[in-house]
Amino acid sequence: MAPPVPTAQIDEAILPWARAWQGLKGKRVLLTGGTGTVGSWLLELYCRANALWDLGSRIQVLSRDPEAFHAKCPHLAADPAVTFLRGDIRTFGPSAGPFGPSAGPFDLVIHGANDASGAASYTDLLGHLDTLVLGTRHLLERALEAKAQRVLLLSSGAVYGPQPPDLERIPETHPGAPDPMNPGTRYAQGKRMSEHLCMVFRHQFGLDAVIARGFALVGPHLPLDTHLALGNFIRDALAGRPVEVLGDGTPWRSYLYASEYAMACWLILLSGQPGRAYNVGSPEGIRLGDLARMVAGMRGLPVVIRQEAREGVPAERYLPSVRRMEEELGFRSRIDLINSIRRTMDWYKM
Repeated sequence: MAPPVPTAQIDEAILPWARAWQGLKGKRVLLTGGTGTVGSWLLELYCRANALWDLGSRIQVLSRDPEAFHAKCPHLAADPAVTFLRGDIRTFGPSAGPFGPSAGPFDLVIHGANDASGAASYTDLLGHLDTLVLGTRHLLERALEAKAQRVLLLSSGAVYGPQPPDLERIPETHPGAPDPMNPGTRYAQGKRMSEHLCMVFRHQFGLDAVIARGFALVGPHLPLDTHLALGNFIRDALAGRPVEVLGDGTPWRSYLYASEYAMACWLILLSGQPGRAYNVGSPEGIRLGDLARMVAGMRGLPVVIRQEAREGVPAERYLPSVRRMEEELGFRSRIDLINSIRRTMDWYKM
């Protein structure tokens, strides 16, 4: 069972945006992908803001396994504004069930269902792609039926493909793309197609849609046993063993604290320009080897880097430009990386 996130951390994220949260007053929200890391944080902020400002909003969470989320986050599942609908993003409908009367009506939609880290995403390649693409189309069709006012798609910086070595940070206008000949890029391809579907529905049917292109985050609810490097570093440190880097430690990454990440997504939904994509992440880059040393140093542990850096090969980069978020929405990160990691480790020790 996951402990609640400290209220002070939620308040520091939502209080500066009290006016923006008024856009949820009386609104009915449908959330898909609400039981993962980002979804859990969206609910953490939503439940607090809804109660704090008496917004009278209601949120319905589509999940294939509501019981698992009830066991994992009972403090969120028990909130009176939260109900669950059992179903698959590709097929869900308005039928009654034990976790909510229907999938509508609803005013706002946040679509984050993708199962990017689940075991099936590595074995059932076509099923994973179907979840992303067919699931998005099905959701958009349901949003039209419900006369939803706006859809927020939780996309990914993966849509840009490999970052060129001479590009310091990726702007939303970058025309790069993942290799369509590589089945391993299906997540990125699916997110690209999902974005395209949102814009097609916007232009053909007038459905308002905005895009949040997420980069890496850190914070409570971050899984410690998947492909995520920082999660694995934190796992090693908490276990008191050497922090292991499976690669050569040269790639560049950046990490936004999860409360700020979730607030940025809510802000895009409530205040983003129609038909616009926004990068969500931190612009402050760090090499994975240095990141491992930062985590290890907090516990006095050694670092093991498994591979040697290849001479003459430019370091891989995955860093966003967040100027659009800063200039159009006034959003800036205030929590530095070392404190973000410390908070994450403290939460896992509760």
